[in-house]
Amino acid sequence: VCAAGGLAGCGGSNSSSSTAASLSVAAGANFANLASQICANTDSQIEALPAANGDVNTATTDVQQALPIENAAIAQLRDLTPPAAQQQAFTTWISGLDRKAALTAQEVTALQAGNGSEAQVFQQQVQAINTNSQATSLGLPDCAKNVQPAGAASGATGATGVTGAQGSGG
Repeated sequence: VCAAGGLAGCGGSNSSSSTAASLSVAAGANFANLASQICANTDSQIEALPAANGDVNTATTDVQQALPIENAAIAQLRDLTPPAAQQQAFTTWISGLDRKAALTAQEVTALQAGNGSEAQVFQQQVQAINTNSQATSLGLPDCAKNVQPAGAASGATGATGVTGAQGSGG
């Protein structure tokens, strides 16, 4: 069994090319399975947050609570090793998630300061970064879901988009 951080290094150096190809396919499946598990776990945690139901204070709290959940997921995903053919797309996806996390943190600061218009600008910037299509192209549909705290209206919570959630609305 290979560790999450070493999927590409699985197998021996003396393996035949057909064995190496099989290991590459297996590593790709393991990568996709592990990434999907991380995203599904993140989805569950985000969905467990209280519903905002249009309340700005609850939405702000949701964003604050979702951000560390999302950052932890990004860190776990970053530790995975995708198949070599997906490395560049994976790096681009993780970079987009990092940008969303930074913008979401700025959005939280603006919300806490009572600056709704500034928060909205950050939220629009978060939404402009399309990590959902990147996750889908990597074969990670569980990482492209738009999740919200239970019962929240669309766009009422913020998250970086590991699972597709898109900033706080209002």
